[in-house]
Amino acid sequence: MNNNISGKFEWGRGEKNTGFIQIYRNYYSGNFYDNNSDSNYYETKDGVEIQQTWELSKNNKVVVGADWRESEVNNPGTYGGKMVYFCFWGVVNTIAN
Repeated sequence: MNNNISGKFEWGRGEKNTGFIQIYRNYYSGNFYDNNSDSNYYETKDGVEIQQTWELSKNNKVVVGADWRESEVNNPGTYGGKMVYFCFWGVVNTIAN
């Protein structure tokens, strides 16, 4: 089974200063069969992404954002684990004439 859901809100479209926020959740479960065993597993991924752009001048922009993700996988009796990730980033973009 594979279920995915997401939502995105954008602001400032068509203007100099734009941005968005996006959230999502993905879920996957499955089965693995071979001659000797039967294994059920699942995986979930949750996340939030946000980004903002500011136009400083005709040729200069600043873009900043942040991402948060959490992933978990579980296969009872075999493996399992969880990972949490957070990143804040920024870029200065200069366009040469």
